[in-house]
Amino acid sequence: MSLGFSRLCPSFDNVINDPLLLSYFLQYLSSTKLENIFRLWLELSSCKGRKSNSAEEFEFKSEEKVLSDKELDKLRKKISELAVNDVTTIYFRYLSPEAKLTVDLNTELLSLTLSRIMENPNNISALDPCLRFAESKLRLSLFPGFLKSELFSQFCSEIILNDQLTLNDVLFEESLLVFFVEFLVGDPTSTLLTFLMAVNAYKKEFHELMLKRDYHETIEKRYEQLLHDATTICAKYLSPASDDFMGLTLEQYRDVLDSACSEKEPRINCFDDLYKLIFKTVEKNILPSFFHSAPFARYRHSFAKKSG
Repeated sequence: MSLGFSRLCPSFDNVINDPLLLSYFLQYLSSTKLENIFRLWLELSSCKGRKSNSAEEFEFKSEEKVLSDKELDKLRKKISELAVNDVTTIYFRYLSPEAKLTVDLNTELLSLTLSRIMENPNNISALDPCLRFAESKLRLSLFPGFLKSELFSQFCSEIILNDQLTLNDVLFEESLLVFFVEFLVGDPTSTLLTFLMAVNAYKKEFHELMLKRDYHETIEKRYEQLLHDATTICAKYLSPASDDFMGLTLEQYRDVLDSACSEKEPRINCFDDLYKLIFKTVEKNILPSFFHSAPFARYRHSFAKKSG
């Protein structure tokens, strides 16, 4: 189970996972006349994904240098004589002078790309410089611009004011989560919410400690920290002796305890089965009431006022 996200504060990686959000992002790209960069990135990413397990390892030797117009024309002519495959199809669709979905590359990047295509025209990795260019443009410029745009504000308005919010939208958007916590103050079911929050915090910490490589702590220290945090969650929410016990059956208790606390190495998915169960309970039995509550009404009012 991957980390959840709120559509009210998405990352670029979240876009393709939500059709409505994607439709607004594509509208924004269309308004900037740069939607073909996204199409190129999407097609290259798809091709790379399909070839990842079978693609041969190949070390490209083409140098990053600017070719003259005459040299570029020679390469284009040679590419036009190649057999049709993923590489040449993408070239003619996006990069050739006759492309219908043109993506403009600077001369240096175009020179490198054409040289790599001729060096190994059957290897999709020949287009890696284009993939890096497109992804960098999307992540560092276009997507941040979208988040500041009127179109993203319209998207947020649509899901907030038209009752389209999900539990993940609430859990992973800090300002909205505050209102949900307020709604559950004094309610015994608030334990279910805090359990979900604790597991999300654990998984986020796991990603930060184990999947990033810039930490100075030893692997043993990181294991120790994560196992301690998993044990704390078990003690707080799964133990019948705890004030925050969630009323699990003995079998559920043992299954989660064995998964989270009986291993020498921490596991990111140790709470997944129980998380899904609690998530569905909150989503079905608690969230609908929140959307008709005074705290949520205040949130909607403040959002509407802010968005004008």
